[in-house]
Amino acid sequence: MKQTFIAFLSLCIIMMCCCPTSALENNLSAETSPASNEADELGHQIATIMKTYFDDPEGTITALNSFGVELLDEPQIISYNSTNQERGLNPTDYTLSVYSARRAGSKNTYLMWSLHANKTEVFPGPLDYVSMKWDTEYASYYSSTGDDEFSTVQSRDNGIVLFNVQDKNLNKNESTYGYVIVSPKKTGWLEYGSKYVHTYTKFLFGGSASASFSPSVEVNDSGEMSLNLTHTMGFTVTVG
Repeated sequence: MKQTFIAFLSLCIIMMCCCPTSALENNLSAETSPASNEADELGHQIATIMKTYFDDPEGTITALNSFGVELLDEPQIISYNSTNQERGLNPTDYTLSVYSARRAGSKNTYLMWSLHANKTEVFPGPLDYVSMKWDTEYASYYSSTGDDEFSTVQSRDNGIVLFNVQDKNLNKNESTYGYVIVSPKKTGWLEYGSKYVHTYTKFLFGGSASASFSPSVEVNDSGEMSLNLTHTMGFTVTVG
């Protein structure tokens, strides 16, 4: 039988700055392809530098600043709603952290997640999922990417990007990441958050784990934590 445990991240809030529509459109047009490649490279650099944050916060921030990047809020660590330890599986086997950053002179914000494996999974399920969600009243989607080794972008909907995570390829002390770049729609506080759904099996056999989208407020009402906003989507996973 396939099992799941779900890791929720505490809600993060950052201040979004905005400019008149025409100026924002001009700014975005200047940052589209081929500059999108630069955005991907910068995202990779940020994720790589942030691996050292918990060991050396000041040194990490200095390294980010050398690339003209400001860390908008320090990484938040997950809290789990499950402590299922069948077969020795423990929620602390994985550490999910979420943070945001911005390049100097840019209006766009990187909403980033990182998943670190503290243990090699013995009986992984078919697929894990990590989402990045944000309040669409204050920011709109610009682009997104995974590390293309362990995580890839599955799909995006209204205020959510879902990432596929192949934990069966993720060994002890390895990590994966993904991020969404959002653009401000108006001045105010942007709420965003992340959910990690991990699947595993009791025995060596396959199965399926499908994700479905619904309004965030409905996901929250069902008992799974989400942003609890009617205009932003959330997701749930069905295993079989």
